[in-house]
Amino acid sequence: MLLACQETVKELARIVQYKRFQPRLRMVDMSADEASAYYMNLVRFVPNPKEVPHIIHEDPFDNLFLALASEGNAQLIISGDRHLLGLGSHMGIQIVTPNEACKVMETLLTSKK
Repeated sequence: MLLACQETVKELARIVQYKRFQPRLRMVDMSADEASAYYMNLVRFVPNPKEVPHIIHEDPFDNLFLALASEGNAQLIISGDRHLLGLGSHMGIQIVTPNEACKVMETLLTSKK
């Protein structure tokens, strides 16, 4: 299950406007707004975290994702952000790229067969 809060949804809406994401959105015939709406259908919406740590100083907003994961009892933090990935883990929660997350899920699914 994917977790999101009001602040992370705002961040996604901002990020998908970046030029580097436009070719990917065109490949799936989606606008940035449509991608954000689609994302909202995939997540469990939770309140903004109560306490946000001050671990990542280069981009303080990234700390929100750490708080969301720890308060939401997440198994993984999936990100392409270099600040988050540089941590490797937070409070026992592994931080992985989307590609690595797919490999983890594939392993879990095949081990259940």
